[in-house]
Amino acid sequence: MKQYTVTSDSTTNSKGTLLYALRKELSDDIHITFARHVTTIDFTNIQAKGKNGYLDRTMLVQKSIHNITITGPVTILGGRLEFLKLIGNVVLESVTIRIGTKNLKEGVGKKMDCIYGTKCNSIILRNCSFSWNCDECLSFDDCQQVIIDKCLIAEPLHVPTVKDKGEQFIHPEGSFKDHGGTHGYGIRCSGCQDFQIINCIIADCAVRSPQISSENMRGGVYNYLINNSIIYNYGHAILSNNNYKNSRGTMTLTVTDVLFVPGTRTAKGNNDEVPEFDLETINNVDFTFVQKNNKLLHYEKMLLQKDGKEQYLNNEPGPNSEDILNHCGNLLRDIYDTEIISRIRKSIETKAIYDNLHDEPRKWVEWIHSTKQRIGTPGEI
Repeated sequence: MKQYTVTSDSTTNSKGTLLYALRKELSDDIHITFARHVTTIDFTNIQAKGKNGYLDRTMLVQKSIHNITITGPVTILGGRLEFLKLIGNVVLESVTIRIGTKNLKEGVGKKMDCIYGTKCNSIILRNCSFSWNCDECLSFDDCQQVIIDKCLIAEPLHVPTVKDKGEQFIHPEGSFKDHGGTHGYGIRCSGCQDFQIINCIIADCAVRSPQISSENMRGGVYNYLINNSIIYNYGHAILSNNNYKNSRGTMTLTVTDVLFVPGTRTAKGNNDEVPEFDLETINNVDFTFVQKNNKLLHYEKMLLQKDGKEQYLNNEPGPNSEDILNHCGNLLRDIYDTEIISRIRKSIETKAIYDNLHDEPRKWVEWIHSTKQRIGTPGEI
């Protein structure tokens, strides 16, 4: 396997940079790693321009190649990855991606997923952290296989509007009214034949945590699995399965050993304020929902809303939450990820709700500074 080491944190195309690896050196069977001194690659000073300004900060992989492995630990600020068409066997390990709103014009941010993949044979994300996105954290269309393992997906942002008056607020609430936010999306998946979320944490997403869509289903079997994970402070549309009239095929959604921890974003049902999980039958799709050993914290039962009918599901023991908290996210955690994990652990232990909205919004300069403060050494949690 060809080895390429990123030795420079520059955002140019010069030799030794990540962009050079993706644009000049990319080939079958390549392993991209990072020199120890390359801990952060910062795209936030690149002004996003024009209608497609988001492309100025996109690391695009669009070749008919196979077997790409990118191994950190590294943090990418303000940048994003796209894997488009005919890509096979992509593995991303110990990479943190945080986009943010700095130097994004209104409207541009709506294209800013941390990672977007379409028509790929296999994408594996392992021990990664995704946050501060202005659209979905992760979005996948028409892929044969996607595995998200031991990843932290947290705190998508609102899209900047004129109400922000030039300030770059870090408000994770997608519908934060004072600042005109319109997003806050977690994970979106459509038309993937094998899609797995395992050993993960999805936290503080106003919408889509996750969304399983029937879009791009063109016949055949589509299996979706959420296993041994924590879904924390989720908003509405949890486990939603959007209906597209032209879809066809067989879809199975299996949810096992998942701990649901409601919070201030969680939409309540009509009966006893129990959070609802909304599912509906999809036109021309044979849809099956399987659930086992799931637990809803703070409540005795879960309410499933399916095709307008309500039924209660008994709480079961649920997963080993401590094991998930200890091994989720980038292998080299920074203080930001550590804060999220600590807040979730505290909420589980005390059965109280701890939100992430602060009295004074923190500016980008503070986050840029904090994200470079590392905790532990490579390999430690």
